[in-house]
Amino acid sequence: GLEIDDPAEIAEAYFGLGTGYLSSFDYENALRYLNMAKSNYEFLGNIPRCCGVLRTLSDCYSRLNKQVQSLECKGQSDKLEDELRHKISTINFKLDDLRDRLVATTAAEMENVVPIERSSLQMLRMKEEMNELNDKLEESMKAIAVQREVVHSVEQILDAIQQEMQLAADSDEPEMLSALVHDQPQVVEIEELKTRLVARSAIEGAKLKQEQEALRLLNVQESNLHDSLNELDQQMQLEEGVLASRSRVTRPFRCAALCAANAAGNEVTGTGSGGVEQWVAADGADVHFVDYHNGQLCGVIPGGKSRDSKTLQLESEAARGHDGVVTCLLHDAGAIYSGSSDEKIICWDFATHKALYCMTGHEGAIVSLASNSSYVASSSADLTVRLWTKHTALVGDDSRVGQQVRVVYGHVKSVLSLQIGESWMLTGAADFEVRVWTLQKSGKHSVSVECTHRLQGHECPITCVRYGTLEVLSGDMKGRIFIWWMKTATILRQCQVHSAPVKCIQFDSVHIVSGGADSTVCITDIATGEKLQTLIGHGPGPILALAFDAERIVSVGVDNTMRYWQWGRRVPPKDKFHLLDKGESLLTLSKLYSVSVDTLMRWNGISDMRHCHVGMKLIVRKGDPSKPTDAEKFAAEQEKKRLLEDVAANNRLNSRRDNAQVDAGTGQALLAKYNRVHKMATDIDFFSLNNRMFKQEKRQVELFPDRGDPNRNPHALSARLQRSKKQIAALSSPNASKSSLVDRYYISADNEDDWREVAEQLAMTMLSLLVEYEAYAVVMEQKRVLRSTISIIGRINRYATQKEKDREKDEKDKSGGEVGPDQLEVVQEEEEQEEDPGVYVQGEVDDVDRSASEPLPHGRGEGD
Repeated sequence: GLEIDDPAEIAEAYFGLGTGYLSSFDYENALRYLNMAKSNYEFLGNIPRCCGVLRTLSDCYSRLNKQVQSLECKGQSDKLEDELRHKISTINFKLDDLRDRLVATTAAEMENVVPIERSSLQMLRMKEEMNELNDKLEESMKAIAVQREVVHSVEQILDAIQQEMQLAADSDEPEMLSALVHDQPQVVEIEELKTRLVARSAIEGAKLKQEQEALRLLNVQESNLHDSLNELDQQMQLEEGVLASRSRVTRPFRCAALCAANAAGNEVTGTGSGGVEQWVAADGADVHFVDYHNGQLCGVIPGGKSRDSKTLQLESEAARGHDGVVTCLLHDAGAIYSGSSDEKIICWDFATHKALYCMTGHEGAIVSLASNSSYVASSSADLTVRLWTKHTALVGDDSRVGQQVRVVYGHVKSVLSLQIGESWMLTGAADFEVRVWTLQKSGKHSVSVECTHRLQGHECPITCVRYGTLEVLSGDMKGRIFIWWMKTATILRQCQVHSAPVKCIQFDSVHIVSGGADSTVCITDIATGEKLQTLIGHGPGPILALAFDAERIVSVGVDNTMRYWQWGRRVPPKDKFHLLDKGESLLTLSKLYSVSVDTLMRWNGISDMRHCHVGMKLIVRKGDPSKPTDAEKFAAEQEKKRLLEDVAANNRLNSRRDNAQVDAGTGQALLAKYNRVHKMATDIDFFSLNNRMFKQEKRQVELFPDRGDPNRNPHALSARLQRSKKQIAALSSPNASKSSLVDRYYISADNEDDWREVAEQLAMTMLSLLVEYEAYAVVMEQKRVLRSTISIIGRINRYATQKEKDREKDEKDKSGGEVGPDQLEVVQEEEEQEEDPGVYVQGEVDDVDRSASEPLPHGRGEGD
C-alpha cells in the first residue's frame, strides 16, 4: 500500500486482493479487503466498480450462508445500477437536446400552408365591381328605409287632418282647439278651421305623392342593383368555371420574387416597419400581386396580348406591358421590375400597378435581375450584363430614367444568376464560372466594372449565387452548393444538398436555406457543410423563391402554395414502442433495450408477466425520462387513493374505539347483570333489544361482528336504555329530584314487569313486520327463536310462562282445592320441566344462588 499513491489504484488493489482471497476460500480476508475496496470506490464516486464489489460481497456472504447480508449487498448493487442507468439515460437525453441547440435551431414542423389564389384580371375587376354594387345596394336600402318613414309620417298627418275635419263638421261649437293649423295648439273658429284644414290637406296630399314617387324610384334602383349583381354573379361563375379554373390552377407560375427589404428588416411577411405585405409572381405575360398572409390575389398587371387592341394603340410601350413571357422578377419594395422574353425590362409602381418606364437594349431574353440603391443589373441570353439607372433617377433629370450606363462582357455563355451591391457584383453563368466584379463610379452617370475573381470548380451550369462578407455561395444544376473563401478564391465546402438544380439560396452566419427543383427546402450548416434538415411539403416542381428571418422560413412553390416553416419548433421526444412478437417476453426486451424487467412492468402498468400477449404494444424507451408514463400516472393515482382510504379507515376505527369506551363506561352496570345472557344470544335481528343492549360486548367475542351502530338514532330503544354521564351525575347528587318520568326509561327493580311487557310487544311487532315484508322461511325462524330456550326472546317468553304457572300453583295451594283435568296437565308439564334443569337458568340472572334441582325462582323479591 505504501508503494501506491493513486487512490484509484489502491481501490483496485484491494478489490483484486479480496477477489483472490475469495477464490482461495479465505472468506475472512476476502470480506476485509472487499469492504476496504467498497469504501475507497464510494469515496472516489466510482459507482460501476462499487457495484462490482457489492456483487462480489454478495457472493462471499452467500458462500458463508449469510443470506441476509447477501441479499442486502445484492439490493444495494441493484439500486446503484438503476440509479446509474437512470443518470446515463438522462445525460443522453440532455446531450441530444444540447446538440440540437448547438448545431442549429432547426425548423421541425410546418407552421402554416397558404393556398395562392389563381384568378384573372377580368375576375378581379368583376370582384371590384361587385363590391361597389354591394356598397351601393346597402346605401340604397338605407335610403329606402328613411324614405318609408317619411311617407309614413305624411300619411299620419293626412289621417289626422281627415279626423279633425270630421270633428269640425260634427261640432256645434263656434270654436275648436286644433294643432294642425299652426305649430302649437290654438283655438280657431270652426269655419276658418275647415278652410285651413282643406288647404293643409291639399298640400300634404301633394307632398305624399312626391314622397311616394321618390320611394318608387328608390325601389326601382334597388331592383336594378339586384339585377346587376345577379348578372355579375353569373359572369363570375362562368369565369370561375371548372375548365377556366382548372386551366389557371394547372398552369404554374414561371417565377416569383419576395421582397428583399422584408428579410433585411427581419420580418419576411412585411409586417415590420418599411416592409411590404405583398409579393409578385409571373404567369405568362401577366404579373400577379399576392398577399403574404392569406394568399389572396391583390392585383394583376396584364401583358400586351391580354389588353384590348384599341387600348394598346393609345398606350405607350411601357404601359401596355410585356408581349412575351415574363422570365424574371425583382421586388424592390416601392417598385417591381419584370424581365421578359420580348427583351424588355419594365418598372412598375407597386402602389398603382402602373408602368413607370421601360428599359430596352438586350438582344435576348432577360434571365436575371438585381438592384442596389443606384442601379438595376440585368443579365440576358445575349451573354451580357447591363446596368441601368434606377427609378430614383426621377428626382432631378427625367431624361436619365432607365438609361443604360454600362454593358459588361466576360462570360462565354448565358448569365443565369446575379447579385449586386454598392461596390460589388456577383455573376454565375452556364460556362461553369462564378465571377466577382467591383463597381466604381467614374462620373455622374457612368460606372466602371472590373472582374476581380474567377471562381472555377463547378462541373455544370450555375443556377444561383449569393454574396457574403467573407464567403460566396453558388448552386448548380446538380443540386450542389459550393462555399468559396473570398480571400483565396478557394472552395471551403462542397455540399450535395439537393437531387435537382438549386433554384434559390439565402444564408446567414449559421445556416444555408436553399430551395431546389426537387420540391424540397433544405437547411445546411454553413460551418460543417452538413445538411441538417430537409423540409418536405411542396408538390412536385421547383421552389420558386424563399426567404427567412429569426422566426420562420417562407417558401413559394409551383404547387400554388406558400408555406411557413417555424424556426425552433422541434417535435418533443416521443416514447419508443415495441410490439411483442411470438416467442418474445419482457426478459427478451430487457436484454434487447438494456432496460430492467421491473422498469418495463412499471412503465407499462403490468402487474403480472403472464398478462403479456402477442401484439401487445409496450414502451421500451421513454422520450423524456423525467416524465412518467400513463401507466405510472395511473398507478400513482391509485396509490394515492389507497392511502386516503387507509387514513379514513383508521379514523373510523379510532372513532369506534372511542365510542366503545364511552358505551362501556355508561352501560357497565347493565352489562354485568346480563353478562351470560348476551353471550348466549343468537338473535338474527340486528335491531333487536339484545343486539342493541349488548352491541359492544358481542363485538368483542364474535368472530364476524356487525359493524353497524343502531344507537345512532337518539329515539331508539337502545339509546334510551343507557344513561349519559351527565344524567348519572345529576341523579347521584343529594339535591337531585326523583322523577318517575326519567326513571321509567331505564331498567330497574320497580319497572321489571313493564320492561318484560315491552320485550314481548317488541318481539311480536318484529314478528309481524317479518311476516309482512320477509320470506316465509324467515318467519318460521323467528317463531323457532320465540320457542327457543337459548335466545333472549325465547328465554323471556319462557320466563313469563313459568311465572304464570307459579302464580296459578300458589293460588291452588292456598285454596287447597281439588286438582282438575287442566291443572293435572300443568302439573305433569311441570314435572317434565323439572327433569330438564337446563330449561330454567335463572340463577345467572338473580343475585341469589340456587341449587340445580330448584326448578323455579320462588320467593323473589320485587327488587330482583
